[in-house]
Amino acid sequence: MPIVNKKLSSVIAEATQLNREIKERTAKLDALKVIIRNEANKVATKADSDEKLEFESDAGICSVSFVSDSVSFTKDANPIALKETLPEDIWNCLFVEEVKLSKEFKETFVCLNKGHQSIVSKIVQAKSNEPRVTLPR
Repeated sequence: MPIVNKKLSSVIAEATQLNREIKERTAKLDALKVIIRNEANKVATKADSDEKLEFESDAGICSVSFVSDSVSFTKDANPIALKETLPEDIWNCLFVEEVKLSKEFKETFVCLNKGHQSIVSKIVQAKSNEPRVTLPR
């Protein structure tokens, strides 16, 4: 059951309204960007342009950067399972493995000696654990 808090109610209402306005304005911005992209594509085709075009306006200069298509893992991809099914030479041709912090990083870090903690501290940073707010739709 939700908590009733009259002081917070008006703040939630204002944040919800702002969130709706942002969504509407984002949709409008996206539509305007489509128009700009379409024009940039026309100009780029005619001009045999490089990676970037700039358009002048009363508001300032608008840049359109052309980027190559790219590929990424899907949201639910399991690269570790894939690695187990592919031959090593094919895996190595397709993928580069990255280093990430382990889930037990904090617990393990405090067990390190001060020298190792000092070395590791130079390349990691703490992030806030502030609660995330999800607004009503």
